[in-house]
Amino acid sequence: MAQLPKGERAQVGPRLALEVFEAVRLLAEENRMSMSQYVADVMALHVDRPDLVLELNKPRHVPRRARPKKGRKRKPEKTNQQELPLAG
Repeated sequence: MAQLPKGERAQVGPRLALEVFEAVRLLAEENRMSMSQYVADVMALHVDRPDLVLELNKPRHVPRRARPKKGRKRKPEKTNQQELPLAG
């Protein structure tokens, strides 16, 4: 799926200490974000520009087909196969 434009941006390439890199990687993963977007959002907050935060601490969109339908349980598919008894 194509990403929406995020506006004008400048690219930076800081060299992080390995411990910092790993901490940022884990935090981005916990927030289900790319490291790049996580760092961009943290920096926007750091310079007091919450209006520029795109993903951090915002609700995530779940595609409609991925959401379970309310009140409906999925019926098992009917097949012509018989179940084998479990070994015991």
